[in-house]
Amino acid sequence: MRIQEQRKITKDGGWITIRSLTEQDAEAVLEHMRQSYEETEYLSKYADEMDMTEESERKFLKTLEEGEMTLMLGAFEGGELAAIASVIPISAHSKMKHRGGLGISVKRCFWSRGIGGLLLQAILTEAERAGYEQVELEVMSENDRAVRLYEKSGFVAYGRRPCAVKLRDGRYMDEILMYVQLHS
Repeated sequence: MRIQEQRKITKDGGWITIRSLTEQDAEAVLEHMRQSYEETEYLSKYADEMDMTEESERKFLKTLEEGEMTLMLGAFEGGELAAIASVIPISAHSKMKHRGGLGISVKRCFWSRGIGGLLLQAILTEAERAGYEQVELEVMSENDRAVRLYEKSGFVAYGRRPCAVKLRDGRYMDEILMYVQLHS
């Protein structure tokens, strides 16, 4: 699904452009994810576990762009991909089609500027337009900044998955399960 491009002002007075990611963005998306995986332990994998090629990422982005309920947005500053957010159906079956799963990442050099919040609001607005009634996510319990952002955006915790992630150093992290109801 494609959205109309948006320009937003950040906390520090800078400008970002939020737009749909397309197959032409494959290289930038892969670089963004590689960097994000290296910068934080709060994402689902390590950078050396990335298995997407540029060609497979291109195909994936094309599929998302053509889908009626699949969203993948990027926030760009000065041509650099600062943040990515996606909402993808939990299931294609009619009983669960109203639910979307959210993923979001922001490069560390763009933290604390409000970019994640701007992108999150944009994708929730577009998710509601696409027909989603509920958006869900999992967040590492230690990721206080993200938890606060989600709560500020209306997400509510509804459970906790203990020891959901085991880091290479042997530590475990719980996941907090959160959701937000969208109102049409």
